Parts: sequence; C-alpha cells; structure tokens
Amino acid sequence: NVTQLPMRLTQGANGYNTTYAAENRTDKFPWQTPLHVVSSSANLQIVEIYPNPVACQPFDTTTLCNDYVKIFNPGQEMTDLAQLRFRSGLPTQNASSSNSTIVRGGLPPGAYAIVPLNLTNSGGAVWIEDKYGLVQHQSTTIVYPDSSGQKGKSWAYDSSTHQWRWSSYPTPYNEPNRFTDGA
Repeated sequence: NVTQLPMRLTQGANGYNTTYAAENRTDKFPWQTPLHVVSSSANLQIVEIYPNPVACQPFDTTTLCNDYVKIFNPGQEMTDLAQLRFRSGLPTQNASSSNSTIVRGGLPPGAYAIVPLNLTNSGGAVWIEDKYGLVQHQSTTIVYPDSSGQKGKSWAYDSSTHQWRWSSYPTPYNEPNRFTDGA
C-alpha cells in the first residue's frame, strides 16, 4: 500500500529535482489519468461557417460580430463536446489558440450549436478532431471559399439541395440554416 509519489518538481542548478514522499493509499489509484480512447469518427456535422462578420460597435457581444462554425448532431445520442477540438487552417499547421477551440458540454441529438473559431476571409478549411489532436476526423472537413466580398454572409449547407452556398441570413441559433428571410 505504500507508493512513492512525486510531490514536487523544482529547478536546480543542473536541471529539475523531484522530491518523493511515501504515501499510504488504500484506494485503487484514483490519481491516475484515465486512458484516452480516440473515437474513429465524430458524430457531428459542420453545417455553417461565418468567416467575415458584420462590423459591430465596440463592446457589442452579438454572435454575428464574431467568426463562428455551426455544428449539428444528426445522431441518436448526446455528443460530448469536451472530447473534441474544432480547428481551422491547414491540417499541417500546429494547433494554437488562434486556430483551435475546445468547448465544454454536450450536444443533444437533433440539436445545433455555435463554436467560436478564428477564420480567415481568404478562404480555408475547418474540421473536427479529438481534443488532443491525435485524430483529425476528415469526414468533417469543410473547405470554404474566399469571403472578402461576402461580409455578413455565411457559407452554409442547404439540406434541401445537399450543397454548400452563401446565405445572406446567417443562423447562429438552434435551428436549420436559412436562405430566405422567411417571408
């Protein structure tokens, strides 16, 4: 029951020194990190990309003032978003705070959610990967075109035609994408 645990890591003259202490444990190793099991697929779909937001007033926190990616859960079960990372750019680039986002919570079946993500106006790609970046879910990769002439529009999936196209009606809500004003 006596286990040597590293208790402190301090920098010494020739590197790092680790101080150990004996600790009496009767439980079944609760301090161990659980094994990270990588899912072979992400049961989510990217359905809208908003790369060139409208100009907003200072301190305006409206969703349409920032880049985002809208996702949809087409499955029959809750998806744990904390196990995933949302990326933009090129798959060969390293993940950074400017091209990746990790979110918390779950997404129920049939629901939509918005993920804030820095996007370029000159076009690019977005995709989903596991939270450590070990597996890039290539089936979720969406390439979007140059949006410099599409200010305030979203690159959205039209489920009626099964094609991607520009929409003048971004829909950052828990509802399907719109391509008309609804009138």
